[in-house]
Amino acid sequence: MRTIGGAGQHHQVFFDEGLFPSKRSAEDLAGAIEALSLCEFHFEQDSQKLRGIQLADIVAHKCGIMLLHALGYNKKTVIVDEPNDSAYDGLEIDLGFEMWAGMRYAFLFENKPNPKDDFELATVDVFPWGVFIDSNVYRLSASAAMERFGEIYLGCIH
Repeated sequence: MRTIGGAGQHHQVFFDEGLFPSKRSAEDLAGAIEALSLCEFHFEQDSQKLRGIQLADIVAHKCGIMLLHALGYNKKTVIVDEPNDSAYDGLEIDLGFEMWAGMRYAFLFENKPNPKDDFELATVDVFPWGVFIDSNVYRLSASAAMERFGEIYLGCIH
């Protein structure tokens, strides 16, 4: 997906091929969400011809690694290189978590309506604004996706 546009104008949103069962189903879904009325959607675009979609491919790959980590399939780790932070420098951290930590602010989200405490105040709902999980997705995968991407803690983690 690629978006083009600034504040107060229509946003052009491009989707790669094969993301929806049909162009019509994608148009119906986008048309049913009033909050998307400022967007002009272009479905079934060829990512070899439209360069901006390549960024979406990178994001999808990164999210795939994070999902594999949430499912327990990716056990890779990285060493934190933060010489100015004695608490975390040299610490070994799961790759999926480290990728999520750097990307978590980029998801669309909405604040919780009535936060009960400071922790909940720093936790935002990403589902259904920044993540969509099709009802046909295997239950274990959908559960792991909701666990990893459904809500995000925006406070300090390292």
